[in-house]
Amino acid sequence: MYHRVVDDPSLEKKSIDIWVSRSALESQFRYLQQRGIEPVNFEFVRDHPDQLNGKVILTFDDGYADNYELLFPLLKKYNFTAVIFLVSGLNYNKWDVERNGTPSYPIMNREQILEMKNDGIEFGCHSRTHPNLVELNDVELENEITGCKHDVDTLLSQNTISYCYPYGANDARVKRMVKKAGFHFGISTKNGPFSIFEDPFQVRRMVMRSGTGLFQFRRKVSGFYYHPNPLKSVFY
Repeated sequence: MYHRVVDDPSLEKKSIDIWVSRSALESQFRYLQQRGIEPVNFEFVRDHPDQLNGKVILTFDDGYADNYELLFPLLKKYNFTAVIFLVSGLNYNKWDVERNGTPSYPIMNREQILEMKNDGIEFGCHSRTHPNLVELNDVELENEITGCKHDVDTLLSQNTISYCYPYGANDARVKRMVKKAGFHFGISTKNGPFSIFEDPFQVRRMVMRSGTGLFQFRRKVSGFYYHPNPLKSVFY
């Protein structure tokens, strides 16, 4: 689970810790390549559930412009794929600016998204405005789930199969609506069962931050790293 990719960490003093440097990310990609660990997407998981040994899914939340500018060249260099979850109703990180006072960072534009899609990058949904879904009424919730699916489906001429819960916040009502909207997977943060198939609407991820060193990264992609968390929602 990644978010932003940055060139110069010294400029991130006012940012919340949801970024990785391009150099650190390349070290992680190099490790995956050397170990023969293959990045796949959720279409692969859906279509080949018995072929996941030695596979990993690289996910990037929000759809920041730096995913196009810095991540995309690295993916092409290593012949990797990834899944990017789009906030479809905003063009910058309004939720973090208002909630945490962070700097404003742009989200990818239509042309950038389409170029990445055409190069094999998978896109999923991440709501229209990045709210805490469990705090919404049913009308608001449908707008953030079904509305986002409509936006992404229309933009990319696809049937989007994965929905990533903002902040990882979800409950039974949220998951029911995600399933009803036609998604195959609901993506969480640090909480969820060990197996992706035990609850496909509570897919657990390993959080990657600026302080995630290569040793910790190796542990997290080993296939044995698991910290059960009893909370229904675990924020970044």
